[in-house]
Amino acid sequence: MNGVSLALLRKLQPQPEHPRQAFQPLNFHPSSINPQDLSPLFSTLPAEVRSLILASALRPFQDPRPEAQYQTDTCYRRPGCASPDICDTAVLRTCRRIYLEAWFLPWTQAQHVFYLTCGLRRPSSVSSNPRTVGKMQAALRTLHELHGDVELTGGIRIFAQLGQLEACTELARVPGMEHFHPRVVTITLRYTDWRWWEFDSPLHIASRCVNTCTFPESVQEIRLELESLERRKEQVDSIAEQMCEKWCFFRRNASLLLRAQIEATTVERWTGSSTWEGKRWIEDEIEGKEGVLDYYVKTVVLRPASEHRQTDADRRCPRLEAPLVGMRDSERSPRPRAQYVP
Repeated sequence: MNGVSLALLRKLQPQPEHPRQAFQPLNFHPSSINPQDLSPLFSTLPAEVRSLILASALRPFQDPRPEAQYQTDTCYRRPGCASPDICDTAVLRTCRRIYLEAWFLPWTQAQHVFYLTCGLRRPSSVSSNPRTVGKMQAALRTLHELHGDVELTGGIRIFAQLGQLEACTELARVPGMEHFHPRVVTITLRYTDWRWWEFDSPLHIASRCVNTCTFPESVQEIRLELESLERRKEQVDSIAEQMCEKWCFFRRNASLLLRAQIEATTVERWTGSSTWEGKRWIEDEIEGKEGVLDYYVKTVVLRPASEHRQTDADRRCPRLEAPLVGMRDSERSPRPRAQYVP
């Protein structure tokens, strides 16, 4: 879960150690709450407009402080993930009525991030997945008790090593939470998350996660981000095309599936450090671009397709394998594969 979830209310209230108690609003006596009848925000504007204003004021953003930035020589710093999310909660301290209406918005608008990875592949401030799920489940129950079912408009993002994704055990914990109502779920496979990436193994992915994992009915979009090096873009494109043709996810009611269209896929490129965990991957660097790698990211977007009844045939999505293209030419390259950085 993103760092915004508990830290953003730290100035408003003491933080008990118990995770369930850590996500609680301040308790005001009704007689102490000014109805703010003289304020146009409450006396003139409709509640729907006021909600939009408060949502805009309480939207999380990446922490801009230099000391909060993730190190560049890590696999978790990337576009959109340069630092933890924070939120300016000043508007919640203007009056008690605003606080009661909007205290939970920073949390529901945050993009909650889960790392199904080993410790080195996630920020040091992020807990293991079972612990993260436990904290979020406690917060969801509290929110449900106070406000009923609330949609998580900021969405869910899952970074997963391929082995964890294929096993599906940890992945299933996330959509399996009670009172969990996200609109968008993004699952990202980074270059170093693919199996045997350091040996240039061809891209492949088993389908157990698709065949066994179902998502809440609130989900309107599942985004599968597939990242590798620019030279391996044909492999990425092949996996993405096969996903569009052969894969689908079901929502829990088993009557609506989510499929992708090849024309809805998107491509992004970015350049990042070639050093990770004390090794500089020289052989993958582009000539003339020392110390960096060029990354290629293709996103497959799955959306509700049609009313559909779940059958055994629907659930048997196949394993996907990419062709042997874009591989390293180690015999011709005079440079070592990797070099330790002192």
